[in-house]
Amino acid sequence: MISKYSSDQILNCDHCSFQKEYVTRRNLSCTSEKTKEVFIKKKHNVTHSYTVQPVTSAAGRLLNKFLLVLQEREVEFGRIVEKNKIIPPNAIVQTSKSGKSTAAKHYIF
Repeated sequence: MISKYSSDQILNCDHCSFQKEYVTRRNLSCTSEKTKEVFIKKKHNVTHSYTVQPVTSAAGRLLNKFLLVLQEREVEFGRIVEKNKIIPPNAIVQTSKSGKSTAAKHYIF
């Protein structure tokens, strides 16, 4: 089948979520155990911290824009972060409480 689109016009994107990892200094368990349990003070310490979504063309080129969703306590950046943040011109930066992307954030992107 012949396409009316060039390989530079066919785009593919997928998001990659990166999680914070709680690392304890001590481990009081047997070395033969397959799973370890830890106690944490706050649930957000082990959930998503950010999601990045790059876009590539069928020609194998990485597009110059990408979506970055950062985890924040509120739906927007705090006052200090807003004042001091540096956003590269090729990044579309959004926030969410979980650091996960949503359909609305994809639409903005």
